[in-house]
Amino acid sequence: MNSNSDNFSQFFSKKAYEISYAAFRIGASLKFQSFTESLFGQAFLLLDLAARGQYSKCRNIAGSMEYLLRLGGDTGIIHARNAETMVQEIGQFNSAIAEYEKLVDQPAFVNLERSFSKMPVFSPEKKEDPSNLVFPSISHQENNYKGLTDENFQIEQKENINTVAKSVIRQSAILEIIRQSGNCRLKDIQDSFHDVSERTIRYDLQNLIERGLLDRVGSGGPSTYYKAHEVGGGDVVRQA
Repeated sequence: MNSNSDNFSQFFSKKAYEISYAAFRIGASLKFQSFTESLFGQAFLLLDLAARGQYSKCRNIAGSMEYLLRLGGDTGIIHARNAETMVQEIGQFNSAIAEYEKLVDQPAFVNLERSFSKMPVFSPEKKEDPSNLVFPSISHQENNYKGLTDENFQIEQKENINTVAKSVIRQSAILEIIRQSGNCRLKDIQDSFHDVSERTIRYDLQNLIERGLLDRVGSGGPSTYYKAHEVGGGDVVRQA
């Protein structure tokens, strides 16, 4: 038996004796014989189970004794302060048993340190320097960047990304303007983008048409207009 079990066994036996002794003293002062006999019977049983180390059964008996003491205190058979003191002690007693049982019920630890072989140490393979890697641009072939320094490559790649981002934002704005207006002519769209060339606007419109987001209505000229694409719509021209 380990030290924890020894310490708890000593505490358990001592606390069970203290509770039983206090119960005898209270019972001896009572006027109701039947109540005294019940209290004495539970006190004797608690001592017997404690001597056998039957902790779970002691919890049950202590719980019954607690209810009996509460009843005596509430009905005036037992002095209220005595009943309250006994209930507190029994509560601590049962809590200690519950905590001990949790520790006992835990599975035993098995040392598995020597049960498995250790992982071998592998020498790291030589890795290629990331600075020597060449990444293709989103809009150019790799051979277009021969002779460029890393700094120039990064600058041009960043410019390409910015160009694509601006194009996406601008086309989204054009589509929203047309949706809100119902339909727009080329001139109407140009008026909303003073710093964008007519050629770029036409490119954006054609891109939106090819993506199935816009329809071009008319054969050309000032009367031609653009509208948001409708599924099952009428005749449209798929060319800006």
